[in-house]
Amino acid sequence: MRIQSTNAKFEQLSSKDKKSTFKRLFRIIWAEHKLSLLLVGFLIILSTSGMLYNQVFIGQIIYQGLLVKVNDAADRTSAFDYQKFQLIIFGSATLFLVAVLSGFAANRIMINVTYKVITKLRNDLYKHVQNLAVQTFDGTAKGKLLAHFTSDIDTLKQFLSKSFPSMIQSSIVIFVAVIVMFVFSWILALIMLVSVIFIFLSAYFIGKQSSKAFRNKQQKIGEITGFADENIAGLKTIKMFNQENDAIQQYQNHNAELAKQNFRSEFFSNIIFPVAQNIGNIAYAIVVLVGALITIYVSPTAQANLWSIIGLTIGTIISFTQFAKSFSGPISTMTQNANIIILALAGTKRVFDLLDVPVEIDEGKIKLVKVEEANNHYIEIPMSENYGKYAWKFPKSSDRKCQYKFVEGKIEFRNVWFKYQDHWTLRDISFIANAGEKVALVGATGAGKTTIVNLITRFYEVSKGDIFYDDINIKDIEKASLRKSIGYILQEAHLFTDTVKNNIIYGTEGIDDYLLKNVTEAANLNTHINKMQDEYETILVNSGSNLSQGQKQLVAIARANYKNPPVLILDEATSNIDTHTEHIVNNAMNRLIENRTSFIIAHRLSTIVHADKILVLKEGEIIENGSHDELMNSKGAYWKLWENNKQK
Repeated sequence: MRIQSTNAKFEQLSSKDKKSTFKRLFRIIWAEHKLSLLLVGFLIILSTSGMLYNQVFIGQIIYQGLLVKVNDAADRTSAFDYQKFQLIIFGSATLFLVAVLSGFAANRIMINVTYKVITKLRNDLYKHVQNLAVQTFDGTAKGKLLAHFTSDIDTLKQFLSKSFPSMIQSSIVIFVAVIVMFVFSWILALIMLVSVIFIFLSAYFIGKQSSKAFRNKQQKIGEITGFADENIAGLKTIKMFNQENDAIQQYQNHNAELAKQNFRSEFFSNIIFPVAQNIGNIAYAIVVLVGALITIYVSPTAQANLWSIIGLTIGTIISFTQFAKSFSGPISTMTQNANIIILALAGTKRVFDLLDVPVEIDEGKIKLVKVEEANNHYIEIPMSENYGKYAWKFPKSSDRKCQYKFVEGKIEFRNVWFKYQDHWTLRDISFIANAGEKVALVGATGAGKTTIVNLITRFYEVSKGDIFYDDINIKDIEKASLRKSIGYILQEAHLFTDTVKNNIIYGTEGIDDYLLKNVTEAANLNTHINKMQDEYETILVNSGSNLSQGQKQLVAIARANYKNPPVLILDEATSNIDTHTEHIVNNAMNRLIENRTSFIIAHRLSTIVHADKILVLKEGEIIENGSHDELMNSKGAYWKLWENNKQK
């Protein structure tokens, strides 16, 4: 299965996808952070309740007659109760402090949970990617894959740390406020609910426009980033064809389109809050107007009658004004967070989709070990030891004894077929590479050369037929052991940001300084290392950008030699270096492939003249097979390739 390379990033999720993604995310968080989430929920309720009850205090002062019994005209001259007033102020301050501290604690815990979830998700994602088959990534742009680790997870971070707690708090505020307002006055509550309907309708319309504009903006960001990356990489070509002005104009066009979409997304995103706020303000004004009219035109006795009819008193109205001022805020917050939540769920779904890609299957049981023979018995020794021999270790038999077979390096293809995207790229391939033989693969681009070596390493799986390694089906060998027995030097040597020494000993157990010195000398690399400031401890940065292409290949040769594999694969290892450097690299490679089974893919036919076998491929089939002299004498396809290569 391959990673889908589409513009899914900019597509809107269906309601079903949103629900399933949220449920899966919640299950992941709940499984490891159950207590933290419960505590956060409790603290948010405590914080919200404290804030809301403080809004009721002013109304209760009047409504319950704690200071002055305003509902009774006879009590208007009652003495001011300072003791109760002080208790109310102290209670209000205490509630406010508890609310603030609870909110702070909830925020702190949620941030901690968020970063634990994000860290685990990134680790799980990276581990999963490492366990995917190489074939999975064919046709997938590196940037699209990296986006899962960066932007997709970053949107989730904002959702968990900010939007999710905010949505919970806003929901609690709205729920409690509605209940309290209906308890106080059903008529004012209905006024507020009408405003809520208008707020949600406005938010729905604006939210749809905002989501569309934001998706367009993200798409334009991807386009302008890709354009800039492509043109910076091809800067020499642009200059050679005098296309600087055209490139500038194209970039400006992309940038102008991005600015347009950026304006639209920001406009719709920023307009949600003021629209909701103003609708809430209108409702607030209506409540205040009702209160003012009652205060001005209704007598105290009539106010008491009004309370019995529709639940309105001055205290009720004052409490309502406090709720009305804060009621529209949570709704506005929820509408503003809607886009963030949708984007976070979309990013999370893409992460889950990658996590759902099946990992590489390995049913092999035979392991590669190092042994020494003593008294007709095999004794396993550490792989890092520079003595002993490689051997295949078979699973224990019925007599509970392990069987061993020395590694020779014989590779055999038996009627191998391989299909890639409904197209047979290899057809009925059969050949034998005996131990120590040098086998060259020749043919035009797309003939199947690299596919053959990818099948040997099991980067790809055979569609039909079988491949044998020392007469063992490679499907029966553990993939890790199979790849440990094979050295691979690519056209572009990949080096890591680390020391020269660590790049050479990469993937091996332990450090043998004597062996390290020997392999660097054999690779003609020691003279280059001695000229470096820190020699073997010199840091190679940005895939070895401080080395020439030839020096990179020499490091790759030393790395393969240090690994000491029985089988080697050289995939056009000298195609990107000059003729002088190629001579140095070829000398190092000749020493490397000595006494090892080697598969050589080369664009310069002069480098494979001494190969024991040359396989000429065309459209996935072997059309010629033999030594250089045999194929030249037959004057077939290889002879034509040689003549064409010689003329170049």
